Parts: sequence; structure tokens; C-alpha cells
Amino acid sequence: MQNFYLSYITIGVTDLEALKYFYCRLFHTKPFKETDQYFFIKIGNINLAFCAWDYLQNKQIPLAKGNGKGLLSINVWDEPSVDNMHEALKHLNATIIQAPERLSNNCYRLYFMDIENNSWEIIYNPAFSITE
Repeated sequence: MQNFYLSYITIGVTDLEALKYFYCRLFHTKPFKETDQYFFIKIGNINLAFCAWDYLQNKQIPLAKGNGKGLLSINVWDEPSVDNMHEALKHLNATIIQAPERLSNNCYRLYFMDIENNSWEIIYNPAFSITE
């Protein structure tokens, strides 16, 4: 059994309302979670998170350090899984953008860039259910 899965893809956008209109019409869906700064839609088994670019920058989400405005996120089962991924990434000489850190909402995460500068998040989020 794997202890992780691709949970969502985050895309930074400059016109949140226009993108919401576009993607909801394109995929005949509605956001399952939204604020004035972001919205989530589900496409098949993948969650797409569209976030206002200034929101991402203010939250210090390290997208800008990668090769664009996108972020792939892997949700893991527990905090030790984040630490194990951190160690594996160090051995692979990946660029660690943010070492594992605990957030006020009990999430535990790290950010890294792969060898082609794609931005990734590894996160344990106890509020985000992982199903087999």
C-alpha cells in the first residue's frame, strides 16, 4: 500500500472569477470549496485548486521559485511520511524550498523543486481524507 497520492494541483491565476467561469463551464461542475481568494473543482480523481496569485505570494507558497504558476501537491498519511520524503529528496539532491514545517492548522508540509524546477508540496493534512 502506498502512503501517498497526488491530491491536488494548484494553479496561480490573475483573474480568479474569469477562470472559475471558464473551468466550471468547461467541465460542467461547480466549486466544492471556495473563498474570495481560491476555489477547488474536481476533475475525475484530481482536485484542481485555482488561487489568486497575490494570495499565494502573501501566504509565501513558493510557486514563484519554480518554473511557473503551478504546484503539484502530494498528501501523505502522517507526519513521519513527510520527514521520510524530505530525507529521500535530500539524497536525490532535490532543491528544498521549505524544510518540513508545522502550520497553525495542524498541517505539516515541505516544498521542493525537482531537477527541472517543477514545484511540489508534500503535506500531511489531518483534515484531508486519504482513501485507498
